[in-house]
Amino acid sequence: MQKINKVGVVIDDLSAGQLSYHIIKNINNYVEESSTDFVAFFQNSTSNMMPMTFSSMCINEIWNFDGAAIDYCNRDVVGVVENFNINKLMEIINHE
Repeated sequence: MQKINKVGVVIDDLSAGQLSYHIIKNINNYVEESSTDFVAFFQNSTSNMMPMTFSSMCINEIWNFDGAAIDYCNRDVVGVVENFNINKLMEIINHE
């Protein structure tokens, strides 16, 4: 099976909050040592709570995205990785 190298994260917004913090911090750390491209797709435009080393764009741009997407807007999803543990998430995506 081919390894996923494009990952999109769908989130309400990237404003100050625990989920946004963990997503930005963990992806920033992960991309330093990885060839995986990440994109954060947001529904509501806000200022980012911290600098990002990956792309972000409005959800209406997802139509042309050809990677795996994870929806963090629906808080009732079963199996969501707690505190956005990026290593665990990539293991799940790549079936490792």
